[in-house]
Amino acid sequence: MTSATPEADARLAPSMRRHAGTLVALGAALLAATVFAAWMLPSNDYLYLPNEAKPVAASVDVGGRPDPSDRGGIYYVDVTVRQARWLERLLPFLRPDGATIVPEAQVEARGDTFEERRSKAIAEMNRSERVAAAVALRAAGLDVKASARGVLVESVAIDVPAAAVLEDGDVIVEAAGRPTRTPTGLRAAVRTVAPGDPIALRIRRGGAEVAKTVVTVESPDEPGRAIIGVRVGQDAEIELPVEVEIDLGD
Repeated sequence: MTSATPEADARLAPSMRRHAGTLVALGAALLAATVFAAWMLPSNDYLYLPNEAKPVAASVDVGGRPDPSDRGGIYYVDVTVRQARWLERLLPFLRPDGATIVPEAQVEARGDTFEERRSKAIAEMNRSERVAAAVALRAAGLDVKASARGVLVESVAIDVPAAAVLEDGDVIVEAAGRPTRTPTGLRAAVRTVAPGDPIALRIRRGGAEVAKTVVTVESPDEPGRAIIGVRVGQDAEIELPVEVEIDLGD
């Protein structure tokens, strides 16, 4: 049986220190790479960040009208939506002040891509701007012509049969053989069937009218009442007496 001499121990010590130093350096590099990847790579969830309030007047131009005074005004708040980085998802204190993490299923609930959702949101904003101009001009005493053209599908619940049939932006113009120019008319038509029964719809999509059939479900708030499972608004043809341009950027 032999034992290491002091000379041998002295020769091994620098080698062991070099080996330990190499392991530490590799570990530090691996940790840095992991942190960098977690910061740079997007997660599946989204981050909603409200921006500072901005004056509406700077973004609205009403033809033939004087510039607004500076005696007050209306402000709006927009929200930046982007995919959250993994590190932001895991460590809340790294998120910008006021930001909220929203699960992917609530943003892309029906399998749409984020860009498809964004495109639909832009279309909805354009409709909202038109309605806002009509309401404001009518309140100012101007003659605004508006006629109801159907029921706009703003969103579809992900857990109802209608999710496989209807799309955001569809306009329902007939249900159960009844014209549906308003949301009230649609609700009255759906009441003619029982929960679980199919209902025949006629919708306007992309400029063309098509026939669809949707199976209803029972309302969670009113047992025994049939619903389609959609959030709706009013689709209307609007004629403004003056040109109104609303530009809120991107």
